[in-house]
Amino acid sequence: PVDYARATSVEHALELLEGVLLYRPHDPEINYKAGCLALELETLAEAREYAQAALAQRPEVAAYHGLLGRVYAEQADLGHAREALEKAIALDPDDAKSRKALASLRIGRKRSAGGVTR
Repeated sequence: PVDYARATSVEHALELLEGVLLYRPHDPEINYKAGCLALELETLAEAREYAQAALAQRPEVAAYHGLLGRVYAEQADLGHAREALEKAIALDPDDAKSRKALASLRIGRKRSAGGVTR
């Protein structure tokens, strides 16, 4: 769920980054930051586009793969989510966000298969 009090400042930050992207559309770090904000706002199609734009420029950056993986996970595209998160961890074994997201995927998969009960 979106925290609407916080969302207005996040939306404003995203609007500012989108303004910068008009002049620097291929800047991977700005695309990454915009993707993180879009994910926070749950605008998942935008978040995925920003993450993919960042990866197109710098495919060796673990954080960009991690962002894409978290977006895919929110979209319930679990195969692509796992693939992107595993790539992030392979590039940076200390990537805590990607490790946490991958663990959540695995836990969710076990629950949906009946492997974990509450």
